[in-house]
Amino acid sequence: EETYTLTVYLLPNVVAGSNSPVCAGEDILLTETGGNADSWEWSGPDGFTSDVNNPIITSVTTAADGIYSVTVIDNNGCTGQTSLDIQVYENADATIIDPVDSMLVTDPPVDLDAVDNGGEWSGNGIDPVTGEFTPQEAGIGDHQINYIIEQICGDADSIIIVVSSDQIEDLLIPDVVTPNDDDYNDTWRIRGIRAYNKVAIYIFTRWGEKVFEFTGTGDGYHESENQWDGTWNGKKLPFGTYVYILELDNDDSYKGTVTLIY
Repeated sequence: EETYTLTVYLLPNVVAGSNSPVCAGEDILLTETGGNADSWEWSGPDGFTSDVNNPIITSVTTAADGIYSVTVIDNNGCTGQTSLDIQVYENADATIIDPVDSMLVTDPPVDLDAVDNGGEWSGNGIDPVTGEFTPQEAGIGDHQINYIIEQICGDADSIIIVVSSDQIEDLLIPDVVTPNDDDYNDTWRIRGIRAYNKVAIYIFTRWGEKVFEFTGTGDGYHESENQWDGTWNGKKLPFGTYVYILELDNDDSYKGTVTLIY
């Protein structure tokens, strides 16, 4: 009589996980625990397969929603398998299109718009649903307007709208410019400049080198693209204090300093 010894091994108990849901442009991180795993391999939609011991998909833009499976082989040669459902979401774009940066309090309402719909507006004078901004409701002052798309892979954007009185008799000349791309004080914006038909602006270094010049109308300098943004010939000027000369209607003249801060 012969006696045989039969050894029965349990199949690997495979548990899989991920960081789903994933936003487009992010990595999908696939994780697994497989007991005494000797090797494993992932497979998924569009013929995706991972390298052994490398369970990270680094290009989600080529990946797809769907079922991802992992196969584990333990050191006894036994195989276990499990799967999970990955969802990849497109990113929302809340960028505000062609934002207005300044208005008179008597101006009619304007409609703000963004790349993607479905978000909510907030701030003084803004309709939360339609995005209509009414300067009379907002009042005179600087108003931050926000647009937020609250969803998986949502987005947000904001702008500053300066509401001025219908006529500003006195100029408000800022003494600081901070061109750090936060849409606030990025240019040397002179309040009240629109009241003058002829404007000449010159800015110099403390050694007398001219780094900015504008001649035209007050309405012309009111346009943000014509305002000094801390650059000269397309290059950023260094941090420091600069001297300005402001001539208005060939009569009034102002001289002072403005500090450039990043």
